[in-house]
Amino acid sequence: MMDCTRDGSVVTFAVFTRVVTILLQIVSNNLIPDHEADAFNPEWKINGVGDQVVYTLLGGFTHWDSAHFLYIAEYGYTKEEHFAFFPLYPFLLSFTKEQATSQQLLMFMSEHSVILICGIACNLTFFAITALVLYRLSVIVLRNEKTAYQAALLFSINPAAIFMTAAYTESLFAMLGFLAMLLLEKKYIFSSSVMFAVATATRSNGVVACGFFLYLFARRIIWELFCLHRCFNFKAMVQSFTKTLVYLLLTIVTLISVFCPFIIFQYYAYVKFCTDEKLFSYFEIEHPWRNSPDVFDDADVTEIEDFSPPLQNVHEQPSWCNNSPPIVYSHIQEKYWNNGLFKYYEWKQIPNFMLATPMVVFCSWAVWDYCRVRWNYIKYLGLKPKKYKEDDDDKIHIGYYGDGVFVYLCHMIVLVVFGVLFMNVQVITRFISSSCPLFYWFAAAMTTPSTTNSSEENNTSDNSSSRDNIIDSATDNVLTRQILSIKSQDLKTKIILGFFLAYNLLGIILHCNFLPWT
Repeated sequence: MMDCTRDGSVVTFAVFTRVVTILLQIVSNNLIPDHEADAFNPEWKINGVGDQVVYTLLGGFTHWDSAHFLYIAEYGYTKEEHFAFFPLYPFLLSFTKEQATSQQLLMFMSEHSVILICGIACNLTFFAITALVLYRLSVIVLRNEKTAYQAALLFSINPAAIFMTAAYTESLFAMLGFLAMLLLEKKYIFSSSVMFAVATATRSNGVVACGFFLYLFARRIIWELFCLHRCFNFKAMVQSFTKTLVYLLLTIVTLISVFCPFIIFQYYAYVKFCTDEKLFSYFEIEHPWRNSPDVFDDADVTEIEDFSPPLQNVHEQPSWCNNSPPIVYSHIQEKYWNNGLFKYYEWKQIPNFMLATPMVVFCSWAVWDYCRVRWNYIKYLGLKPKKYKEDDDDKIHIGYYGDGVFVYLCHMIVLVVFGVLFMNVQVITRFISSSCPLFYWFAAAMTTPSTTNSSEENNTSDNSSSRDNIIDSATDNVLTRQILSIKSQDLKTKIILGFFLAYNLLGIILHCNFLPWT
């Protein structure tokens, strides 16, 4: 059974780290002047005291992709490049803004400030829930509560923590993805596919979750065929054939459900740019400028009363409309972000490759370590029936080297390889941190204190402090004690905690001041 006091400790520590992140952002954003980055950065007017307070306290969270999400939440999809950002998160911001906004509130601050506050509040909530979900998922997969607890604590100081607080999709996507994985581990296949579908409506890489269902059903089909081989008769053959057919149908249904949001969003873009029809009017912005022959720059029109930004005017049908299939996402990624196979491999991008290197090296280390210990298991992709497994795989593996970890290892490998070859590599840190529980499992396996009397006493201390005062659990747990006594830790623990903490602090300073930390 899971320790309920650890649930409270995980959530409290997650909230505590978000508060610290916000405070460090305030200091960094107000002490260091913003860099003039060549990025989308609409000028938002400060209309009153409320706006001034919001931007003084939270202005550092409006940079880079946050600017896009806040813009979409306020005005809808009015620009072609905004279709790189999937709709669930801006929709949630817009919805919560509508619920929170009143005429009295708008007397003190603009809608944009309200949206920003809603975004930070939502992400803080998502982050705390994600930490708890990760802990419960880890307990099931690792079958080691101590390592699971460490993994959940490490999530709260992960290297991409700034993106988990700013108006980015990382916290929401991690919550949905980890929750879908938890549901799948509990055998709630349909619920899991729906949750992965919702994750895909948040970020495009949600479609990679198809691999979990492909592996699950491939494994079941192979085991059915093995059972048929062992006991071949007509009745067994009919049963195996029926189950195999059901698994194939379930595979198709789950894959369709996961891909559905991606397809619908691409169709919405196609209708918006390639036809005269209208779809999903919630995101449509009606304005006299829509059919104007000029394309206005945001900075030139922000002073106009009752300003609403124009839909990007397209007199000629965009070239991607004639593609087969007409997918706007790949066109935008190539045109605006220079994504594509080896397209980012330029000498000027060496600093960005250096930023991505620690995460890539860490993930490679995690893969190598698992393969080293479980080679007899993974050489058959974990599909070999138990009867035919090698003798040394008859041991019960728990923790990071358990059988259940393998599919998560494959998931991480796919994302890392894709990120290195096709993406702006500097995003790999947040890409992996928000998608792969295995990243935290390996870090926890390498940093969890060995089971000694001393460590058991630490566990007892954690639980008792949680019962006496739940606030103490935010600052008194195994991880914080390791950080405070980092000089006495072993080399692996120093390296891993150093990586997590350094990227945390560096990310806050650079990102909040519009320096290259995206």
